[in-house]
Amino acid sequence: MTEAYDFVGEKSNTAIQVVRHKDKYGFLKNGNVIIPIEYDEVGYNYDWQNKRNGNDNIRWDYSVLMSVSKNGKWGFINQIGELVTPLIYDSLDDMSGYDNTPIWVCKEGRFGCVDTLGNYRIPLIYEDEIHFYNFISSPSRAKKNGKWGFINKRGEVIVPFRFDSTRGFRDQAGLAQVSINGKYGYINHSGEEVIPLKYEFADDFENGLAGIVSNGKVGFIDIKGNMVIPCIYELEYSSDGDGKKLSWNNFYYGGVALVKQNNKWGIINKKGEKVTDFKYDSFSSASSGGYFNAKSNGKDIFIDKGGNEYTSIEERSEKSDSILACQGYPYEQYKMGEPYYKAKDYGKAYLWFKKSAEGGDDEGQCHLGYYYYYGHEPVNKNLTEAFRLFSLAAEQGNDDACYFLGWMYEHGQQVTTNKSKAIEWYRKSHGQRDSEERIKELSLSK
Repeated sequence: MTEAYDFVGEKSNTAIQVVRHKDKYGFLKNGNVIIPIEYDEVGYNYDWQNKRNGNDNIRWDYSVLMSVSKNGKWGFINQIGELVTPLIYDSLDDMSGYDNTPIWVCKEGRFGCVDTLGNYRIPLIYEDEIHFYNFISSPSRAKKNGKWGFINKRGEVIVPFRFDSTRGFRDQAGLAQVSINGKYGYINHSGEEVIPLKYEFADDFENGLAGIVSNGKVGFIDIKGNMVIPCIYELEYSSDGDGKKLSWNNFYYGGVALVKQNNKWGIINKKGEKVTDFKYDSFSSASSGGYFNAKSNGKDIFIDKGGNEYTSIEERSEKSDSILACQGYPYEQYKMGEPYYKAKDYGKAYLWFKKSAEGGDDEGQCHLGYYYYYGHEPVNKNLTEAFRLFSLAAEQGNDDACYFLGWMYEHGQQVTTNKSKAIEWYRKSHGQRDSEERIKELSLSK
């Protein structure tokens, strides 16, 4: 009975719940104890201990393994409670086994990786965490003897240990920022220097642009190293816990950046054009969707990526999407069409999706692709056009578009049947729909 516990967590994606009784933790499924309540802690870095008020909407989505601790040491159990690693680690990663990704563990200051069976995949020989990001197929940065290099999921060294710093391959640009002797540039997955190490600092790529520093000023380059926005903005640094960054000077998913001139902040777009004047004293927050909270003369101002100002977060939430859509912002145009599409009012949804797709938004492209794939009114079924739109969206990393490309390659729809290409696109969909089942079935039949 859940009344016997002083904490019951939300159900995970596999219907498992964390429970606590007398400061010990275990796991329930369908109200039954499936893993004994005997652990001091569960979920490394999860603050269960301060949760005393029953179900408090804290949800921990287990994948394959769950991290547990006794006497200050950590290890992993599987979903039937078997201890698959010994409880010997000082710290570890809770992104446990997604897509069979190696899981970093740390013992006595040395880092390595285990697999989902608990076996060592990468030995404990490195000096920092090892992250294989699931949304891109890339090597992970690793540190050895004070220098950074890159290893693959088998632990093989892909790029030698020669860099003073790097933030790793963190996005779909396929480039990693690196530095040697205070000069920054970018390498590809093979370690080739594709943008010279000549800048005073270089940040991650987001939306195809990266902030760089030259002569003490901030500008932006594209993935070919072309200067898109000159270095004219004032420099400030920050940190996100994973190394030095430019303060606010990244292009967010909203496609705009926060920059500073004459000690005042403003917003520019990807062409370097001013979205707002440089009039804000500070920004207190910024979201990936392009929503910003600023201060000017002591007054709180709530802004969207179009530079529209609102008196409150609530007003912005209520009005921003429709205002931005009418101003021609493609993602918001997609958002305006989405409720019509869900209600099967295909005519009204189509008008917004078409505008969104023409503006280059991947969701708009993917949803317009549905129209030509299924033949929703007002268009006729056209697999050639569907494939084109899915391809455009997939190039931007749209998971569902990747799934549809996999399906079309598997079933020979407008393209020659190709199981290998189907598997490739299903994998890029990151578990969308039944992609994992399709990959298994196709792999067995190859």
